[in-house]
Order: sequence, then structure tokens, then C-alpha cells
Amino acid sequence: MLMDLAAEFVKQLNSAIGQLDTQNENHAGPIEKLADKISKTMKRCEASEDFINMLISKIEDSLKECRDVVYVRKDGNICAIVSRDIVKPNINTTSKLNIECTCLFAPFEKFEENKGYIIIDSEESLRKLDSMLENVILGVFDHDYRSFEGFSCFIGLYVPNGYIYIIDTVKFRDIIPQLRLLTCGVKKIICSQRDVDRLVKDFGSIGCYQNFNVPDSNVYIDWRIRPLNEVLCCIICSELINAVEKHNLGMAHERHQMQPTNEMNDFMNFYGVHASFRNVAEDLMKLRVYLAKKNDESLQYVMTDIQLYQLILNMPSNVDEFEFLLNRMSSILRLHVGDVLLILNQKSRMFSLESLKSKNTESCEVLSTSRGNLLEDRHCLFDSDREEACVDEDGTLFEISD
Repeated sequence: MLMDLAAEFVKQLNSAIGQLDTQNENHAGPIEKLADKISKTMKRCEASEDFINMLISKIEDSLKECRDVVYVRKDGNICAIVSRDIVKPNINTTSKLNIECTCLFAPFEKFEENKGYIIIDSEESLRKLDSMLENVILGVFDHDYRSFEGFSCFIGLYVPNGYIYIIDTVKFRDIIPQLRLLTCGVKKIICSQRDVDRLVKDFGSIGCYQNFNVPDSNVYIDWRIRPLNEVLCCIICSELINAVEKHNLGMAHERHQMQPTNEMNDFMNFYGVHASFRNVAEDLMKLRVYLAKKNDESLQYVMTDIQLYQLILNMPSNVDEFEFLLNRMSSILRLHVGDVLLILNQKSRMFSLESLKSKNTESCEVLSTSRGNLLEDRHCLFDSDREEACVDEDGTLFEISD
């Protein structure tokens, strides 16, 4: 089919060239050269339809991941954008910036209306853009679902001339700390406090900035999706355009200082937990942090705050009570039911996070699951390689073998 179309096109072109040749004999030389080049090109393209089909197939394969994006809608509106069978990327640790900023912030000028977006796809383009930046409105698009620390995936930059630049921070994670962008050399308005926190967590101090105190979007998006499709690019642009509109309308900027947080106090105060349970809550939180970090999972996936509160409130004494109370729990927590029970039953002296981290097999006492409230001795065996335990139906913790 492609060759037929090409042949018809060349036929019509030869006819037009013939008419020009008849009308303009003085220009026969250039036209003959053009006809000769077309003829040579036709010979090169003979039987090349298979090659063209192969190119089309490669392009379709490269876009396959983009087609596997799933849009979850509620009441006709998108509430989530996820991808099938996506793999966790390996996020390298970068050297953190340490900038002491004492700059006085000058007012920003207004930004022009949006003229489109450009995706930065090479280090050369990124460094060239960075060398030209002076004032930007910056948005961060990160991923933190089922990830211990989370990570930024994209940075969007709105520059005064109206263009938006999209930077893949997973791809250029090692390059970004070397740029002027996160120093006092570039004046930044950051879209939200969450974006500020993410930049500081990933890259350290970020120099001069102001930000808006705006609420987060209610749409969940898995920003690990690659390559970016038109919908995701439009969402990035939309957030930055909204920030520009707020700025141009004179919405007040804020400069937040990061305040130290105390997760334990926040938990105790929010749920009204009595001070007598503080040690239990602290041990459970330490266990949760260790398991989340070890498995690169989020704290809330391993054990939610509500589950933590329910355990402290009800103090289950055996596995049956534990499973009845938390009928749905993560697979990671299920493997460590015995450790949680030791903590809850005020036998935390028998539970040691250091011993859990070590690769030595240990024995520890566990409470019986007997409904007669009789205590029986049980032993908890930890596999020396995997540092995990499994719970049998009768509540006994037994060793896992590969």
C-alpha cells in the first residue's frame, strides 16, 4: 500500500515537472537534477515497505508502556492514574546541598501566558537551560506510595517568557545538585510546602525560595510512569499555570522554616494515648520503621497509625486475638506477629530490635494462644538469612526455609 501511494505521488510529480520543463526550457538543468534525485530515491526505497513496517512496530513498542496507563474515574472525573506491572526504580543516594541563605527577596515580575511545554531529555539541554534561569515557578511531582522515603520523579519549571520545562529527576538525579537551580543563583516560587519538603529531603538546602500554601491535589498519580504521555504533561502544566495565575493576581507568598517534628508526640496527642503506653508505642514504631526500611515500603503499608492505635487500645494477648483485631494486615506485619505480641504484653525486654537485625538464630518466649488464658512456652526462630518469622495456625512461630 505504501509503495502504491509513493508510485502515484512520483507519477504526479513527474507530470508536474514535465509541464514545468516545457514551459521553462531555460531552467531545464535544475529540474533535470531534481528528477534525477527523485529517481535515485525511488530506487533506494524499492521493497522498503517491510523496513517501514519495522520502524512503525518499534515506535509502537516504545509507546506500549504509555498505553498500559490506567485511568481510574469517579463520577466522570479522574481520581487516579496508575500503570500496570510497573517496577520500582533504583534510586541512588545523592550528596546533599548545604546552603546558608541570607538573601533578601526582591519582588517577582509577572509571568507571560503559557506558550507550551518542552521535555528536557539530555544532560546538555538541562545544563543549557540551567545557565539561562533567573526567575522560575517550580513544581515537584513525586512518588511516595509503598516506598520508605519516596522520591521526586519530575520537576516542572515555568519561566517568565511563558514556557514550561519538564525535567525527569529520576534520570538526572545525580546532575540536579550540580545546577544553579537549587541555589541562591535562581529565585524560585515553589508551588506548595509539600514540594519544598520533597526538594529538601532529596537534595538538601535549596537556597532562596518563596512558596504558596495551597492544598494537595486529590488525584493520585503514579509519576513513575515512563514515557510521559499527553495527559500527564497536561497535569504538570496545569499545576504550574495555576501557580502562575495566583502569582499574577498578587496572592501572598510565604517563606516557611522547616520545623523539627516528633512523630511519637504527634501520634500520642492525635489519638489521645495515655503516657503509660508511651514505651509500647515507641517500640512498635521502631519495629515499623525497621521493617519498612528493610523492605523499602511505606510506614503506613507495613502498619497504619490506626492499626497501631488499635493494638495499643486492645492489647491482644495471642495470635487469635491479634488476627481478629486486624483481620487485614500487610504480609510484612503478618510475618512479625510474634514480635508485636512480645511488645504489647510488656515483654519488650525479651524483644530486641538489634537481635532482629542480627543474623543469629535466637529463641524467645511467646504467649500461648490457649483460650484458657494459660501461658505456655513457645520459641521464635529467625532465619539467619532472611530475618523473618512465620506464624503457624496454633500461634507457634516457626523457621522459614527457602
